[in-house]
Amino acid sequence: MPSDPGDDLDPLSRDWQQQIRAQNAELWEVCERSGVTPDTLIRVRGRFGTWDDEDVVPMQRILETDYGYEVEVGREPDGSGGMPWVLTAVLPVGTWTLRAIDEWTDEMIRATRPVPGLVFMEWTAATVRPAPRLEQDQRAHHRDNIEIWQQLQRHGVTPGTPLTPDANFWARSGAEAEDLAVHLRDGFGYSVRVEVVKQGFLRRRHVWAVEASTPPMTLNPDAIDAWTDRMVEVAAQHGAEFDGWGTEVPG
Repeated sequence: MPSDPGDDLDPLSRDWQQQIRAQNAELWEVCERSGVTPDTLIRVRGRFGTWDDEDVVPMQRILETDYGYEVEVGREPDGSGGMPWVLTAVLPVGTWTLRAIDEWTDEMIRATRPVPGLVFMEWTAATVRPAPRLEQDQRAHHRDNIEIWQQLQRHGVTPGTPLTPDANFWARSGAEAEDLAVHLRDGFGYSVRVEVVKQGFLRRRHVWAVEASTPPMTLNPDAIDAWTDRMVEVAAQHGAEFDGWGTEVPG
């Protein structure tokens, strides 16, 4: 008879394992409703939290050395005014099932045992979208672009008018938002602002709004479509969503 996967856990860790597994089932159901199957390539990120500065380096070493994960470290608001440390382990792209997620989260709970002040909190999954989905998103933005360009023309904008478009994105975690912000700053030279937004029941769910301002540029309908296509692709690469763009009309 196979042993219980929690047999080697202490009672507190075993209780946390059961809570995490219940959360896994809910999150995986959301993934399936979004079209994820066992053949879908996704990038999983595991998030760990601690209030103790001394926990950060040992856990980062475990995740990087023992598991070979890329690790992002930073502080994030906890919704009550605190700013705990959050370590995000970035796994390679791969395929997953709920059973595999359960087994992996069990292992991540065990991985925290040498660092008693640290806890495995949750995981997120970003779909590596196939081309048809990307194209669908891009076509939707093309339709919006037509309306935006017509509005700009009514305000006197021509293909030679300098504009500074603002690109808007949503991310599901602070790590994804910061990854995207760095890419937009370093890769495109944009000015970027990241803001935490509270949503949902009692405003307890956090999402991250990323707003990128471009240097002055001149646009025409073809150039706008090409630019929004690229923003959709960049967002998808970082597990985020491009939410559209806007710009102020020169006075």
